[in-house]
Amino acid sequence: DIVSNLKYNLTKFSITPKAVYTGNLMTVKIGDDLIYASNKQGNYVKVNDEHYYFKTITFPYSLKNGNNIAIPNEKYDCELWVRYAGNTDYVLYEEFTNKSKTWTFSQEDHVVAFYF
Repeated sequence: DIVSNLKYNLTKFSITPKAVYTGNLMTVKIGDDLIYASNKQGNYVKVNDEHYYFKTITFPYSLKNGNNIAIPNEKYDCELWVRYAGNTDYVLYEEFTNKSKTWTFSQEDHVVAFYF
């Protein structure tokens, strides 16, 4: 990082999904496994697992229904699934209920993808 003289780059982003309930049970999966960056030629290319990792993953503080009304905390069972660098399969990291929660990972953990 030229500005802060850091030895790494830090990027923060949010995923804002929308699922509309139609009267049938459904499983909603949200997450990220597609990290792209521009190369020297200005083209977007998928970043290889060995070049990045997730330092933190945060479950949102509030889920809302289709009427924009907050769903009560701890009403639904949720799961965090992660993928480690060099692997193609996701593994169940933790089961929890819907409430705000943050997980922290190290470079040694090398978590490169996740979904809830």
